[in-house]
Amino acid sequence: MAGLAAALSAARHGCRVVLMQDRPVLGGNASSECRVHVCGADVHNSKPNMRETGILEELRMENLYRNRNRNYSIWDTVLYEAAAYDCQSSGRSRACG
Repeated sequence: MAGLAAALSAARHGCRVVLMQDRPVLGGNASSECRVHVCGADVHNSKPNMRETGILEELRMENLYRNRNRNYSIWDTVLYEAAAYDCQSSGRSRACG
């Protein structure tokens, strides 16, 4: 997740980004390949008033909207589409790989 978040942030700030991945999906341990949940600061809502912000929270909120059953294949798609969209919207369709 750290590599993807860094790539998204850099692309949004106008940098040319190459997102290199040796696995079939993005997200590292949080992908469908390893299936480690992204819990963030709230640790699955166990800590009141603790929330992530920024790109991680943006991805988590998009996943909640599109993936009510918490299917890892859909989570993979959310991550992939976030990377693809940021590359296209930054005007650098080939910048992210």
